[in-house]
Parts: sequence; structure tokens; C-alpha cells
Amino acid sequence: YLPVIRDHLPDALEQFDFATPTLVTGDRDVTNVPLQALYLMNGPFVQEQAAALAERLMKEAPDRSQRIRRAFLLCFNREPDAAENTMAADFFAAALRLEPDSPAREKIVLTRFCHALLASGEFRNVD
Repeated sequence: YLPVIRDHLPDALEQFDFATPTLVTGDRDVTNVPLQALYLMNGPFVQEQAAALAERLMKEAPDRSQRIRRAFLLCFNREPDAAENTMAADFFAAALRLEPDSPAREKIVLTRFCHALLASGEFRNVD
């Protein structure tokens, strides 16, 4: 729960259909607008959460394939299908080639992968 200041809503609440605090509202509007996707792609809060998810995956799963599986379970409550596994493997292969060699390279690429999952339409509309 967050305290709500009537004239200043937190960004996430403003983007995702929070009821106007100055009115009595029985039902919330349900929308799917481009600003929501932009917030998930560019918002600093989402970037921090992607880094935290990557850190968690590094601790919980010993190898990349298990990290991908665990990321899907955490984000979508399901395992990736064969096509998604292939796309994830291709993403890691391409991103690791582009990333300079460093000890944090795997974590940087995993963070980008997690950010992509958090910014996806499936995550935004998960039941």
C-alpha cells in the first residue's frame, strides 16, 4: 500500500489505470495503451527490477538454460516452449558476442533478457 497524494500519483500508478483519487470510483478502467509499454521499456523502476531479477536468477539457477526456464516461471507462471527457448538462446549468443569481455558480462546480458520479459505484452497482461 502507498499513501496517495491527490495531485501527485507515482508514475506506475498513473500509467496503469489507477482510479482518480479525487473521485469515488466503483470500477477501475482497464486499458492497454502505448505509454504502458514505454514505461516498462524505459522506466528506472523496471530497470531496477530487471537487475534484481537477474541477480535472483544467478543465485537460484546454476546455468543459462535453467535461468531462462526460471525467468519464464517467475514472469509468466509457465515454462518456455521450444520456440521461446530457441529465441532466448539466440538472444544470449548474439548479446554475448556484442558485450565486451568482462566478469559481469553474463549478468549484464541476463539483465537485458529479464528486462525484455518484464516489458513484454504477456507480462503486462498476465492473469
